[in-house]
Amino acid sequence: MDTWKILLVDDDNLVHLFIESALKDLEFENKPIELYHAYNLKQAKEFLDINTDTAVLISDLVMEKDLAGLELISYVRNEINNRNVRIILETARPEKAPEDITVATYDINLYLDKKDLNEVKLRTAVLTSLRSYRDIILLERGVKGLEKIIKEPHELLFLEDIYAFLEEWYEKVKMFIKYYSIVKEYRVGIKYKDFIIGELSEEKFNDKNGNTIIKEFNYKDESGIFFVKFKYDINPIESGIISTFIENIYLSFVSSNYFIDMHKSHKEIIYKLSDVIEARSGETGAHVRSVAEIAYILGEAYGMDKKRLDVLKLAAPLHDIGKIGISDAILNKPDKLTDEEFEIMKEHTIIGYNILKDSKWEVFDIASKIALQHHEKWNGKGYPFGLKGDNILLEARIVSIADVFDALTQDRVYRKAWTFDKATNYIISLKGNAFDPFLIDLFLSNIEKIKKIKTELDF
Repeated sequence: MDTWKILLVDDDNLVHLFIESALKDLEFENKPIELYHAYNLKQAKEFLDINTDTAVLISDLVMEKDLAGLELISYVRNEINNRNVRIILETARPEKAPEDITVATYDINLYLDKKDLNEVKLRTAVLTSLRSYRDIILLERGVKGLEKIIKEPHELLFLEDIYAFLEEWYEKVKMFIKYYSIVKEYRVGIKYKDFIIGELSEEKFNDKNGNTIIKEFNYKDESGIFFVKFKYDINPIESGIISTFIENIYLSFVSSNYFIDMHKSHKEIIYKLSDVIEARSGETGAHVRSVAEIAYILGEAYGMDKKRLDVLKLAAPLHDIGKIGISDAILNKPDKLTDEEFEIMKEHTIIGYNILKDSKWEVFDIASKIALQHHEKWNGKGYPFGLKGDNILLEARIVSIADVFDALTQDRVYRKAWTFDKATNYIISLKGNAFDPFLIDLFLSNIEKIKKIKTELDF
């Protein structure tokens, strides 16, 4: 994408003039915005039907009829099923749809009162929405890319010559970046001994900054370097996805020579992707690994077969992938969330499901269901659907316990870590309410194994 598409829907021409002036010359990640105008529901629907890559929708609440904006939001989310576009609802008549009720009921991202609206607030709202949209698009592209390299036959396994491999590696990475990266201007290079491929001269291989990805590798005691240099700085999510692709291609080749277990490389792909998400909310990679290990212990105690256990262990770290669609202000708020903010936070379950749901790889399929259901409760008082008892996927019930327990034992922006015993007692107190009582019994009977895992991962 060369520009960010923003659709403004309002029946007041003065509003169009004001917002157009306020957003003039606005850029995000070195790309300008492109503002489009619609003055009624019909025009807005026609535009959104065609322009599925619209990044931000700014809509008035009351137009040719009361609550026209809510009708448009319902159309976007439920009829054309566009979950990616970020929606800003603005109104001069908040009494028609109070903010707390509207945010809780409709899938919108920001609610703005026109009487409080100024240029700074508007530009900030648009930039925040663009950042969220970018992150969702990057993750969707990344998931598809990772699925592709995991499921495709690894033809690189049959390349015994290192130089033939380097040429294939170079071409595959260039194709991947061309298809999945938002930043379209980049250069790729490889140096191995005196062998150099690509558009970068030898003396530039040690140039490290925010627009550079470097993969150092070693083959038969000779070191080499893979180098990707973008014109602009790239965000951590995009960098993590591209780095993961580069790494997995290399591990595919190495595995054919040294019989490295490919399962290990797939696990690292999942963990790296999860680490990117956890880091955004101020959490550590130890959390996703702990959740995976504890989930494995519980699944094994439950009697899952080996294949199902392996899928659970790989899928569990992706349970919070939907947090990428939640604003930093809410995600890292040090104080208790307001009711409105908590309703927005709940959306991470739906966002995570939508990111992962269309994959044909079993791990992503199970991960999508875990992402959707890991906040459901045994007594039916969870979210997003209020599922109860065995209607909640077993894997989601397991990850729910592992996630809450491990989160309690780690520092968060809003509290210090609890002790192991305090967290254990809290989990027990929720038996039969939040958590499956049988799984809690298994949790207690395996508490020493869990303590051992926590000790190994935390220190």
